[in-house]
Amino acid sequence: MKIHFTALTCIFTLGLAGASTFTVEACTDVAWNTKTFGTLISRTNDWLEPTKGEIRVLPAGSERLLLGLDKAGGKYKTKYTVAGIFSYGGLVHDVVNSEGMRASVLYYGPMTMGEKLKGSVSQLTYGEYLATNFANVKEVLANINQIKSTLVELPGLPIAPKFHWTVTDKSGDRAIIELDPEGVNVYTGEDAQVMTNQPSVKAHIDNWDKVWSKQELANSNGKSIIGEKGNVNPEQRYLHARYFLSHLTEPQSTINGLMKLQATVVKVPHDAPNRIVDGEMTEYATEWTISQSLETGTTFLEYTWGDVFTRFNLNVYTLIENNKPVRIKLDDPNLAGDITQKIIDLSNK
Repeated sequence: MKIHFTALTCIFTLGLAGASTFTVEACTDVAWNTKTFGTLISRTNDWLEPTKGEIRVLPAGSERLLLGLDKAGGKYKTKYTVAGIFSYGGLVHDVVNSEGMRASVLYYGPMTMGEKLKGSVSQLTYGEYLATNFANVKEVLANINQIKSTLVELPGLPIAPKFHWTVTDKSGDRAIIELDPEGVNVYTGEDAQVMTNQPSVKAHIDNWDKVWSKQELANSNGKSIIGEKGNVNPEQRYLHARYFLSHLTEPQSTINGLMKLQATVVKVPHDAPNRIVDGEMTEYATEWTISQSLETGTTFLEYTWGDVFTRFNLNVYTLIENNKPVRIKLDDPNLAGDITQKIIDLSNK
């Protein structure tokens, strides 16, 4: 089987009190389809503040709001159990379903959605809807054009955030979904190897093909060419991830593969300068990192914010099999080692 590499970077729009509205670049997500140990994933979540992240299990048959936080849009029932990271009061951030498909949401400025129609899902629930209703990437792609979508506001933000989505399953299939002004654009196979933010996936691939793929990314003196403009903007993150992922060799085990993969992800230091807003330099940092096997469910997490610096692991499929709702805060300073049984015990109380 041919090995494919995928990398993603996300940004979110945030408005702070007394500050202008601006975009913050955040999150690097990489996926590696190995020959022997299946699909491995590693991702950082970089942000200006703690995202109130929680590890949650959402059982099949749960009622969810189609619009996320707005009850006016109606409800739907989930078909598959999902487990993973939810943020800001229960919005799906990064989850795996009971069939082995992962769904993840990332910022994408050009996103365009239609009018608020009966049965439509919002950009806040689009990724959740994919993970809870479809078993694998093929099913998603077979139904993507029938999903009605609409843009809604997120309380606390001055403008409605916009996103694009990725779905990856145990087979290694992967799709990038962008809702553009001209319609739904889906990238698969070679076109889905690497993803960052706007411009479109096509624009990033064209940039790589025209410039970077035809020259060495490090000269004979060892001076790196990539990143000379910094690793903040989507173009640079795309080049960085694609280059280093391309050098990975087949792992010795699942754990060895996760170790290799997480080392390719750029972690943003706290106090790192980002951009000037109203005369002051803003900053962001890596809040959490997740490394995961879609074959075995083995999942490692690291949380780094404020006074919390924890490293722990769990098995996402064991939590899914338990099929009971549970919530555990990511920033709990007491999390350590394998917390799978701890989460199950909490669900039984």
